[in-house]
Amino acid sequence: MRFTKQQLNFLEVFAMVSNTKAFLNDKVNIQTKDDKVFFSQNTDNVKLIQVLEVQGQTDQINVTYLTNQLSAMVRSCQDDDVVSISAEGIKFGKNSEYKFESYDVSIDDPNTILDMAAAPEKSYALGNFEKINTIKNFISSDENFNCISLQDNNFISYNGQVIAISKSTNDIKELLYLPSIFFNIIDKLKIKEVNLSLLQNGEYYNFKNNDLNIFLSIKEYGIPYVFGNEIKSEYDHPYSVECNKKEILNALNRMKVISQSNPETRVYIQFTNNKIIIESKDGQYGKEEINAVYNNELKDFYVILSSSHLYSIASLLTGETVRMFLKPDKSINAVKIVDEKEENFYVHIPFEYTE
Repeated sequence: MRFTKQQLNFLEVFAMVSNTKAFLNDKVNIQTKDDKVFFSQNTDNVKLIQVLEVQGQTDQINVTYLTNQLSAMVRSCQDDDVVSISAEGIKFGKNSEYKFESYDVSIDDPNTILDMAAAPEKSYALGNFEKINTIKNFISSDENFNCISLQDNNFISYNGQVIAISKSTNDIKELLYLPSIFFNIIDKLKIKEVNLSLLQNGEYYNFKNNDLNIFLSIKEYGIPYVFGNEIKSEYDHPYSVECNKKEILNALNRMKVISQSNPETRVYIQFTNNKIIIESKDGQYGKEEINAVYNNELKDFYVILSSSHLYSIASLLTGETVRMFLKPDKSINAVKIVDEKEENFYVHIPFEYTE
């Protein structure tokens, strides 16, 4: 089977998704059916099927190669090279020939999987993906939270200490939970909007990019509904402190250096004499003071936060001020952080209060 390098660029997505958690997760099956070639890869969360037309080519193949090996070889080709893939391996250019090991595996018929997409239960128009940039730093590697949720048309991520919320222009009434790899694919393919289909009794989401078909396994994740009264009452506090974003970023940038050896890079943040006092007390000592405006109820109260998380949050805010909402209560469970634009906000879970 002969292809241009451009026809095989989709293998970059296959390589990005592949992993070694299971035997099939890092392998691509290539098989011909009539005048089509199907490239298929199954991983724990994603099934990928690329369909290429090969009219006039009579070679029949059914081989399974290591995805990363095949992708790397194609990537190394010149743009004008013709790439030939066969049961023996790969040829490109005039003199390059490599023999690959083909694995004896059984995979689902790609047409059977593609047939699922022909009758979706429902579909969602999903876009505004640039908003993900403001929350992706807070996606957890924990499988229970390794996703982004769409709640009340807000994109939401959670890493165990920070809930990141970004307003989107989507108009979807239901809650969606999409694995983080979905957004990696969207970014890799530079997709602006997808028609996301719900398939087979809620087992898969599906979308298509040209002739690349993507199937996402639907799983349960641990991010709760953050706009319910019970959770919202934990971060929607009546009192706030406000400061200049540049000033707190400069202070936190220095504080990160001294607090990096502290447990969870934690720092003590106190409000007194119209200033925010930031102190590192757990290891090497450091102290910063910046001007602030706050409700009198917060005077002399302090809260313990992560300097690295707070710096990341302030960096992602696009306004000129940083505003923290909290209450003068030692049992405080959450601090809401926002700017004057209120396009995004973050909920930082503080560390346990200590005297």
